[in-house]
Amino acid sequence: MAGWLGRRLLGRHLGVLFFATLATRINAQLFVLLAREGTTMAVSMLLLTALLECASLSNVRHLRSLAGGKSLYLQAWWRNVYNALLLGVPIYVSVCSWPNFFIRQGDGPGGVDWSEVAVVVLLHSLWYYLSHTAFHKVPGLFFVHQFHHRFRGKSVSPSTALAVSPLEFIFAYIAAFGPGMVLLKPSRATLQASLVVVMGHNLLMHFPPVEEASRWLPRVLVRTADHMSHHKHPGDKLSGHTLSYDYIGELLQLNRLLPYRVGGPFSCANADCIVSGAETCAARAGWERR
Repeated sequence: MAGWLGRRLLGRHLGVLFFATLATRINAQLFVLLAREGTTMAVSMLLLTALLECASLSNVRHLRSLAGGKSLYLQAWWRNVYNALLLGVPIYVSVCSWPNFFIRQGDGPGGVDWSEVAVVVLLHSLWYYLSHTAFHKVPGLFFVHQFHHRFRGKSVSPSTALAVSPLEFIFAYIAAFGPGMVLLKPSRATLQASLVVVMGHNLLMHFPPVEEASRWLPRVLVRTADHMSHHKHPGDKLSGHTLSYDYIGELLQLNRLLPYRVGGPFSCANADCIVSGAETCAARAGWERR
């Protein structure tokens, strides 16, 4: 039922985006330009994912050696292509078709304002943290995030980064740019730079070769080691992409103020032991040993 509802909501959302784009006064030349920009970024990200994947072959081989692992690995790559190209490009075109609401007025891409990039990225990180926490903590929402957690421990590789459901991609990854864009109305170049920072860091979060080296980074940043720990113990370290709100929560001792503890391990309201769709503690224990 949850999966059917998710598909219905996704279909309606994409329909609204499609007709919204058609309803704008965008000319054909600008439409082609935006489509080319979006496609270039999507293909570049997929190529970078493949390149980093080649440096993580031991994890890929581990996943493919598990029961159902070969099929799951193919599903992961299909989700990458679907989210980046079939969802990401139309959404990019739609968003950039609304100047003075999401994007600064002007026919050209404009210059990159790095101060605006910082604001967009930090607000994106906060939105993602709140969404990710909701997926894990609010009963009934974990189905949106469930596919991503079929990759555990040594089964995580760069292709895991966008191996998420379309609903999660839209709500937790793309919509997270909304607050910064509505607040600042950045240029297209600034938006593109923000996309590169967020999606690039998302890849590094799922890049096992730098896991140990990342421990030298300041704890206020989301480190590869932190996110790898989350894939082993899903109730812990819920921050993503750039700023660690788990660590900020520890510093500010927000666990004393909020009903759910912020920062550090805590029990999850949703069953996190997802192995090939099964939710059993025995399965969880088995995967944590791998």
